[in-house]
Amino acid sequence: MCVVGFLHDLQDGMLYLHDVKHIIHRDLKPDNLFVRTGAGGPQIHHQHQQQQRQQRPVLVIGDVGLAKQVTRTMSLVSAAGAVAYRAPEAMVDAARCSAASDVYTASLCAVEIVTGKQVYGACGDDTAAKRALVERAKAKMVEVLDFAEDSDMTVASAHLLLGACTITAPAERPTFTAIVAARSAAGNGNNSNANGRQQQAPQAPQGVADQVAVLRRQLQEERDARQAEVDAAKREVEKAKAAAAEAKLEAAAGEDREAAADDLDELAIANKKNKKSWQAYIEKSLQGGGALTDSCIMGRTDCAVWALSLIHI
Repeated sequence: MCVVGFLHDLQDGMLYLHDVKHIIHRDLKPDNLFVRTGAGGPQIHHQHQQQQRQQRPVLVIGDVGLAKQVTRTMSLVSAAGAVAYRAPEAMVDAARCSAASDVYTASLCAVEIVTGKQVYGACGDDTAAKRALVERAKAKMVEVLDFAEDSDMTVASAHLLLGACTITAPAERPTFTAIVAARSAAGNGNNSNANGRQQQAPQAPQGVADQVAVLRRQLQEERDARQAEVDAAKREVEKAKAAAAEAKLEAAAGEDREAAADDLDELAIANKKNKKSWQAYIEKSLQGGGALTDSCIMGRTDCAVWALSLIHI
C-alpha cells in the first residue's frame, strides 16, 4: 500500500533529519516530497523493512534550501515555508520555526497524502472542518492498515502524525521520535489479516493518552471561547437596548420641554393681554367714574394709586 509506505517514509525521513542530522527542514510541502523507485532514503536496520523499500516506490524528502541546523541562530530567518503548509507559530514569526513546526507541516502533508485534499485549500481557517478532514484521514488509515500485513505501521503511529496539524501549541505536538516509537517492531499488529490469522492488538504508547488529553483541553478551550463570544454579543445587545431606551427618553424629554415652553409662551401672552385689559378698565373708570370709582370708598387719588398698583401685581 503506497499510502502506508509513504507515511512510513515521511516519518523515517523526518526522524533522520531531526535526530541524526539535527536539521529543521522548515519548508515541508508536497512539492518537496519526491517519489522514486528502488531503495532509498535513510538506512534501515530491519532487513524486512529494507526489502519492502526495494519492492515499492519510496518517498524522499528534498529541497532543504530553507533548512537550518538546530544549533544555529534563527534571528536572520525570513518567512519560511509555503503559507498553506506553515505552522501557526511561523505565521506570526518565521524565526520561531522549530522541530515542532516540521511536525505540523509533515502532518498537513500526511493528511493530503491520505485524503488527496489540501487541508487549507479544503478547510481554510475553519477549525471544525479541519478536524473533520483529519478524522476522515484517520478512519481511512484504519481501513488501509487492515490490508497492510507487511508494514510495521500502526494505527497509533499514523494517528499521531495525522492529528499533529490540529495542535496549535508547538510544545504539545508529538516528536518524530514518539511517532516512530508508536510503531510496533514486529509488523502491523493492528488487526486480523485476510486469512483470519489473529494478530496482536495494538499497544497504545503513553504519548497517545497525552495527545487525547491535549485534544480534550483544546476542545474545551474552543467551547469556552465560543461561550465568551456569545456572552460578549449579549452584552453588546444589552448596551444597544439601553442606548436606544436612553435616546427614546431623551426624545420624550425634549418633546416635554418644548410643550412646556409653548405653555409658558401662551401663559405670558394671556397675562400680557389681561394686564392691558386691566389697565384700560382702570383708566376708563378713573376718567369716567365707572364701577371701580363708584365702589371705592377712598379718595379719587388714593383709589387711582391702588388700581394702578394692581396692574403690577
